[in-house]
Amino acid sequence: MSELTLRQLEYFAAIAETQSVTQAARLCHVSQGAVSLALGQLEQALGVTLAMRQRGRGVALTAEGQ
Repeated sequence: MSELTLRQLEYFAAIAETQSVTQAARLCHVSQGAVSLALGQLEQALGVTLAMRQRGRGVALTAEGQ
């Protein structure tokens, strides 16, 4: 398993709170790409899908993400 970072967890918590990668990025004062990359890295490290990105409708957490 790859190393997890607090930043990845912070961004994931913001995604869960806002249900949006864009809003999570604003909340964390970083780019949307940085949040998306961190989410992908976190999912890869854990070996699960945490959130389903729904174009134009935000993000829905999977059972693992919840």
